[in-house]
Amino acid sequence: MVFCFRGDLWTVPVTGGIMRCIVPGESIEHSPCHSPDGRYIAFTSDRTGGGDVYFTETGGGLSTRLTFHAGTDLALCWNASSDSVYFLTSREGGDSWVYSVPVTGGTPCPVARVTAENLCLLPDGMAVERGFTEWWRKHYRGSAARRIWVGGYGEWSLLDGSDLDSRWPMYSSLTGEVLFVREDGSGHGALWSVGPSGESVQRTFLTDGDITFPSISADGSVVVFEFGGVLRGIEIPSYKLFDVPLTPGSDVPFPLEYGESTGFTTDCFHIDSSSVQISVVGTGDIFAGRLSDGEIEDLVEIYSGPFRARDPVWSPDCRTLAFTLEHDGRIELAFSRTSPEDSILADRVLPGYSVLRTASDVAREPKWSPDGSRISYLDRDSRLHVVDVGSGRDITVCDTPYILHHSWSPDGRWLAFSVPVLAHREDVFVVPSGGGDPVNISRHPNDDFQPFWPSDGRRLIYASRTDDGDYSIKQVWFSRETWDLENDDREELLDQPVPSVDIQWEELSRRTETLCTVEGYYDFFGASPDGRLIAFPGWDDKGRMDLWTVDWRGESLNRVTHSGETPHEIQVMDSGDIYFISVSGSVRKATSEGGVSGSLGWHMPVWRSIPGIQAQKFDEAWRLLRDEFYDPEMHRVDWDSVRALYRDRALACIINEDFNDVVRRMLGELSASHLGIYGPRSWNGSPSSGELGIMPDHSWSGPGIMVDSVIPYSPADLEDSRLQPGDVILSVQGMQVGPENNLYRALLQRGNRETDLRIVRDGSTIELKIEPVSIWEMQGLLYDEWVHANRREVSRLTDDRVGYLHIPSMSNRSVQDFLVDLFAEGMEREGLIIDIRGNGGGSTHDDIIRQLARPMYAFSTDRYGNITFEPLGVWQKPMVLLVNERCYSDAEIFPAGWKQLAMGPVVGETTFGAVIGTSDVTLVDGTGFRVPSTGWFTLTGRNLENTGVEPDIRVVEGPEDAGLGIDRQLETAAEVILEMI
Repeated sequence: MVFCFRGDLWTVPVTGGIMRCIVPGESIEHSPCHSPDGRYIAFTSDRTGGGDVYFTETGGGLSTRLTFHAGTDLALCWNASSDSVYFLTSREGGDSWVYSVPVTGGTPCPVARVTAENLCLLPDGMAVERGFTEWWRKHYRGSAARRIWVGGYGEWSLLDGSDLDSRWPMYSSLTGEVLFVREDGSGHGALWSVGPSGESVQRTFLTDGDITFPSISADGSVVVFEFGGVLRGIEIPSYKLFDVPLTPGSDVPFPLEYGESTGFTTDCFHIDSSSVQISVVGTGDIFAGRLSDGEIEDLVEIYSGPFRARDPVWSPDCRTLAFTLEHDGRIELAFSRTSPEDSILADRVLPGYSVLRTASDVAREPKWSPDGSRISYLDRDSRLHVVDVGSGRDITVCDTPYILHHSWSPDGRWLAFSVPVLAHREDVFVVPSGGGDPVNISRHPNDDFQPFWPSDGRRLIYASRTDDGDYSIKQVWFSRETWDLENDDREELLDQPVPSVDIQWEELSRRTETLCTVEGYYDFFGASPDGRLIAFPGWDDKGRMDLWTVDWRGESLNRVTHSGETPHEIQVMDSGDIYFISVSGSVRKATSEGGVSGSLGWHMPVWRSIPGIQAQKFDEAWRLLRDEFYDPEMHRVDWDSVRALYRDRALACIINEDFNDVVRRMLGELSASHLGIYGPRSWNGSPSSGELGIMPDHSWSGPGIMVDSVIPYSPADLEDSRLQPGDVILSVQGMQVGPENNLYRALLQRGNRETDLRIVRDGSTIELKIEPVSIWEMQGLLYDEWVHANRREVSRLTDDRVGYLHIPSMSNRSVQDFLVDLFAEGMEREGLIIDIRGNGGGSTHDDIIRQLARPMYAFSTDRYGNITFEPLGVWQKPMVLLVNERCYSDAEIFPAGWKQLAMGPVVGETTFGAVIGTSDVTLVDGTGFRVPSTGWFTLTGRNLENTGVEPDIRVVEGPEDAGLGIDRQLETAAEVILEMI
């Protein structure tokens, strides 16, 4: 048998024994499969980018690359004669279709034009696994569940009627059964079989884990699988279980500890108020040093190890550095102090740290009080606390959860914070620092966030944004007297800080002024301590984010950088110097006059423990969900037990891909959507293939590639490079192509480059030049053609009485396109089909509903009788909505609202049932992690998560429909709307 271990391929006898590596390397090899004759092993490797199919001899040796397309190609199995490999690919208009490629090389051709996740060959066809859930998700019973279909050379039918995920089909020639994995009554993945009688029979009854990634021998007598991190097997037909013990044949060269230099990227930093000391954090390690002439000197290690340090902040007297230290599901407040004033090391940070005990086991985002005697922080539920540094007395300032930002008043009597009050939209509140009732001082429909209290004590600065991309800096003045003054008079007062902050609460929100507005989103600003200069990220019309500044008067808006710096962690000094972390991860220095004057480079040697890093990442991921998952009951899962089940397995993982897979299994226990873990990965600069814009005629057996059809507006459809159906492409850039010479190999690195083609047209050989596009550009062209084909079909079916539009995502761009299509397709038509099939979601459901669901209330007319109804531009005629199981997230909130408002019939398949608001964070080493924190419900209280939205008229798509150009759901929608009009 062959298996994946630490990214390489290894072999071992099925009975166990000495394991031997046959495909080593730094790349990740996966999805291995033996040829039926036992001579070869095919697999997928990411050594050339997203993933290509390779094969090697069973005993090892050189690997041969078989596929060259820019997308991911996933090896599945071999044909019966062991001369071709079947694999999954998305190309030539197909979405995860089954293709084959000969081991002698050549252009792959489709075997089954069906969307699949896995398959096995049967004597009279194949069994295909279809569905859209992740392999690691458990307990799901929705429309997107993976199900096994049997067919291939005619009609397709479901293997059985279960609504649970059925995965990894295998065929046993010994018993004539199809074997697969499905949950049993205990909720664990078990082995099942369906024989000629059609009855499903459970074959294993393991209650302490799940069977995953099973594989069957060529003679159908043995199935091996992964179970709890080890290999096991089962004999057929007795279904007797056995272990597959592994013994390393040699030392496995994966050191558990290693040294490296940190500082190439900075996670966060903080400079003290004197601009003398700086603390920097890189990959969870924290250091402190001195700023001198734009350099960091005398860098001292405060903490370096597997725990994660972050949130550094210097005390007002510049003698103590506070920071947080996360480990074992806790976040502690830690301190490092400078040396005594009479020491030879005066003002230099001493290495090491101490911990201040807090009332909560989570203490995030610490901020010093102005006198340095207290620290505020956010607890596990993001409630605001204040702890006395000397006595350790810890109070909860107010009982408001989910606070996101906070700031001290200069006299220490008040704290300002922002918290969501309307979905994601925050408002700014003020509360006494000793505890009390918070008061909303912004009271605005915008998202008002990140309050900052300048040292003058007369005003509060905060950011404000709209969902349409307007980002503003605002300030509110606490007294009517100051508000009424001109800026020149205010200027004098800013130099005279108030000894005690007094707030005139009456009509406070009316004393708010906007200093500037730029294009931006949920971005964080930095302000000088005196609040005279504010620096923030802003976007230009080319999509570049750079550093901008504005003064406290709102009179001097300035773009500081122009090269797409993507600034974050911005800190502004009283001197006007601005420090920030750029897109490269380095700390940069700029001035308000413009330009970046340099980088604060730093490097420190550190010692890493791989198990320590994995433990930290695992505990971070587990804690984030414990504290922020939308359901405090964790979908009725014992989250502590889940941690105990998977933690040791995660710590045993050496490479990130294995670690991420273990964490995914942990996430699967929640049976929830919008969960995930990804990266970190090094950049792979492997070449990508270009696209001509043709559909090959795979029935052509002659030399070259025959053109079956041309994608409109693709390179092959342009006047100077137009190809025609029936043309035969003989060579690309001098390389022969055809059934025996891979077309996509010849197109490597040809994207957006002039390329020579030699073709045969009407018996004559001609030369032409063409500029292929990237796979992503081609996907856009294919999508456009799919939409236009649907419009043509709706026009044909309804005699052009009905319009059609498709919404691909719930994004601002899609809303803009929707408004254009609504006018263009709806004008002078009697009805409209709105299609959201395959829509992956976003956040704009309400913008679309507003254009469809408002009733008419008046009309206007002119002397010529032209009538215009109000509200202007809102569709008022019959509509049908098309949905399917690939409608996800906000593309389910939209049809739920559609049904609640009775906007028209819904046709298609029940939506996925994946409706949770989520955010992405990074773990200690840069690994991406998703945290779903907001649930969505109907007005009757039904949770849309795991249930979805049912159509009024259910139409199931057959596996073969897309490949045959059949759209039963669209045809039904046309029939329904014709009845309505």
